[in-house]
Amino acid sequence: MNRCKAQQLAAVAISFLTVTNHAPGAAVTWDVDADGDWNIATNWSSNPSLPGAADDVTIDVGGATIREITHALGTDTILSLTTDESITMDGGSSILVTGAASFTTDNTTLSANAAGTLFEADGATTVDGVNLMATSGGVLRLDQAASYTHNNNGVNKDRTISADDTGSLVDLSGATSISGSGGALSDLFITANSGGTVNFSSVTTIDGPSGGGGNPRGVEITSSGASSLVDFSDLTSFTNDATNPSSLLEPADGGEIRVPILTTLGGVDIILDGTGTMSTSQITTYNNGHAQVDGTAADFSGVTDATDSEFTVTGGGTIDLSTATSINSTGFDVNDGVTLALPAATSYTHDTSKINNDRTLKATGASSVLDLSNLTSFTGANSGGALSDVFVEALDGGEVDLSGVLTISGNAGGSGNPRGIQFTADGTSSTIDLATATTFSDPATNSSSLLKAVDSGTINAPLLTTLFGVDLFIDGTGTLPVAQYLSYNDGQATLDGTAANFVALTDIEGSEFTVQDGGNAILNVASSIDRSGFHVGGGVTLSMPAATTYAHDTTKINDDRTLAADGAGSTLDLSTLTSIAGAPGPLSDLAIEATDGGKVDISNVTSITVPSGGTSNKRGVQLAADGLDVNPSTIDGSMLTTFEDNSPNPGSSIHASNSGSILLPNLMSVSGVNVVLDSTGSLTLAAALELADKATLSGNGTITADVTNTAGSVAPGESAGQASITGNYTQAAAATLDIELGGTTPGTDYDVLGVTGTATLQANTTVVITLIGDPEFEPSDGDTFDILLASVIDDQGAIYDFPELAGGLQFFPSIVPQGISAQALRVTIGIPEPSAIALTLAGALALTSRRRRASSPSAKPH
Repeated sequence: MNRCKAQQLAAVAISFLTVTNHAPGAAVTWDVDADGDWNIATNWSSNPSLPGAADDVTIDVGGATIREITHALGTDTILSLTTDESITMDGGSSILVTGAASFTTDNTTLSANAAGTLFEADGATTVDGVNLMATSGGVLRLDQAASYTHNNNGVNKDRTISADDTGSLVDLSGATSISGSGGALSDLFITANSGGTVNFSSVTTIDGPSGGGGNPRGVEITSSGASSLVDFSDLTSFTNDATNPSSLLEPADGGEIRVPILTTLGGVDIILDGTGTMSTSQITTYNNGHAQVDGTAADFSGVTDATDSEFTVTGGGTIDLSTATSINSTGFDVNDGVTLALPAATSYTHDTSKINNDRTLKATGASSVLDLSNLTSFTGANSGGALSDVFVEALDGGEVDLSGVLTISGNAGGSGNPRGIQFTADGTSSTIDLATATTFSDPATNSSSLLKAVDSGTINAPLLTTLFGVDLFIDGTGTLPVAQYLSYNDGQATLDGTAANFVALTDIEGSEFTVQDGGNAILNVASSIDRSGFHVGGGVTLSMPAATTYAHDTTKINDDRTLAADGAGSTLDLSTLTSIAGAPGPLSDLAIEATDGGKVDISNVTSITVPSGGTSNKRGVQLAADGLDVNPSTIDGSMLTTFEDNSPNPGSSIHASNSGSILLPNLMSVSGVNVVLDSTGSLTLAAALELADKATLSGNGTITADVTNTAGSVAPGESAGQASITGNYTQAAAATLDIELGGTTPGTDYDVLGVTGTATLQANTTVVITLIGDPEFEPSDGDTFDILLASVIDDQGAIYDFPELAGGLQFFPSIVPQGISAQALRVTIGIPEPSAIALTLAGALALTSRRRRASSPSAKPH
């Protein structure tokens, strides 16, 4: 018999009991209309008696709402209990169940809320998903429960097991396992406060199910207050495999969490501030948790595997991790002058495949040291770890010692989401020591790796010669040696207000250099510059005298590059180049830009080409000079003779605007290039220009040259507009003149091509008319459109491609005088004469589209 049982049975006869128990053997049920008071006989089927020592008691009031049954008077002994409702013990009362006790409804509550109050079950006990609360000295003795499972997988379904105040006890000492919830944001809280005790002394394992979304869930164990105790004397393993675990161990303010043989933790945070008691020296495996140590010495000397965890030390605390060999994907945050050393670890890999799973290795504050000096290799996240970075940071005088690392590397592949390894030294005496590192390579599809030393911070890397996929930020306020670099590929170097002398750097393929606010990059020996980008601003001149060719030879999608000079006095000097080639990669452009007074010098380039093949996605090389009236921008291509875009869907162009100037005095032929005329800019071309295959002349402006359109298109305006040729215009059979009609005002509503000399339309060349507008323009009978103006128009048999009009209307081309010494190619809207109608009907039998084609004008409107 339980040690309290004799006293409790004797209490049955105490005179304050107002009713007596009935004869044994009955099945007693609760009256569904009862008022919730256990101690009133009329609330039971056993009325006029309360349930007795031989009774099997069932409490179920039906419906979804959980009722609270209150027991606040005397001691009642029953044989068994099955309840769907909550039971609250109060007033020093007791319920003794000599047989089985089962709480069958999730989220019911069993509570004992006063000194001397007791609920005890001596048979098989089930309390899964039940809130168990003992306060003010109350006792819940449930030592026959074999386990506890938080069996609700819904959202925000927290459960609590707690003992608050001296003498309060929740006794589950017979349970051997605890399982958390599978539901998002659903925690199991086990807590002892202000002297209370929760006894799980026989539990060997605590676990939480795997999977779930990013919402946290877990089992949180806390003990706070003098003599408070959560007893897990037999616990060996505490794991939470949820996608975002929130399990916890936290002793504080004199509380104790007793875990003397706990060796394995996974997905469990630990908070230690020295005010509570919990042994940690026996732990050997600590994964996917966050240990926070504030102002105390934490002994994790038994831990050999600390994979995928985080350790934070503040307030002068320390952590002993002297035997930890496995630290992959682990983060360290050292503060307030503390040194954290990991002498047994020789390599580090952030081998996560999770998204947004960053790790930080950080030392903050004077004399704070993260000592990883025995590492020889350092590796970032794998291809599955999108948006997962490793941040190595020395801040405000802290030091991160990686002096033994020889190679720093990322992993290839992955999505377009960035990931990388970022080294930042920020603040006076802040140091990241990479004294023996020779290679830093991150071949990720979209690397975000970085070296940055600012505000008197130092990255000590004197032997680092090879960089790939690494960004550099240099502003002159920190120390980052670069003079020893031999190759720097696929990175982004930003020089802000300072000069960086890359005196040995020969290979910069795939990298981008941004020079701003008076900064400069000295790249005098850089000869391999393919796929590189350059952006010069703030009046700086950037030159690469050793480079003779440039090819944007990327095969990637959307992998643009820019060669740009921005602002008055800014010059990108590429005058030693003789050829430029665009990309084979779809949607990958090369933009050569002079803006706001900048100058790009490609004066010795003789050819610009874009390779053939590939998909129909656009790609090309764009020359653009866009200036200010007071600071004209210039692209100098004085020796350029060939500009060819051979891709299936060319995206190359030449465009000078807003006082910008493009000098191409030797360019006589373009293929696949859109020459954009703009009256606000200056475009200088050769005296004769050929528009070859897929070339276009467009825009609103004037070109001074004899233009021969052999296989391209002349399309005045950007929508409707007017383009002018100072010279002669010849259009061959394979070429087109594309005219858009959106109204009746020339140069505003519809396109006009003006030619000062002779305009020759050779036999079988094509003039295309397209109707535009929203809604689409509908010409009326008698409308006229002078689409080509020239001193002489020689139509040798052009083919006219007209859209079909409603109401029998048709287009009629003719050549008419325009003033004294000029002619116009006029298109008139009308209805054909009967003879022309017969010819049109006969021709219509051969048409398969809505468009109508005609040869040189013959049929006349009536």
